Amino acid sequence: MRKLTNLGSALVVAMLVAGGMVTFSAPIEAAGPGGGRSGEALCALLANAEVVALALPDSEFKTALLANIDEQQAALGCAQ
Repeated sequence: MRKLTNLGSALVVAMLVAGGMVTFSAPIEAAGPGGGRSGEALCALLANAEVVALALPDSEFKTALLANIDEQQAALGCAQ
């Protein structure tokens, strides 16, 4: 029974890591000229990060994270 609990915990952690990788990665097609990420791709990543940050409980960390995301979006000229 103990092995099943450890396996379940490992699966949950693996799912969280995989979910984070999918959420915060851009599609290959989103790469701009020269292999860098385009502004549109970065804006899309920041929009996804903002959605995830909004789901966090209210805290100083959440406020600072959202402020940082807003600054990055403003610097890139993302539509908000």
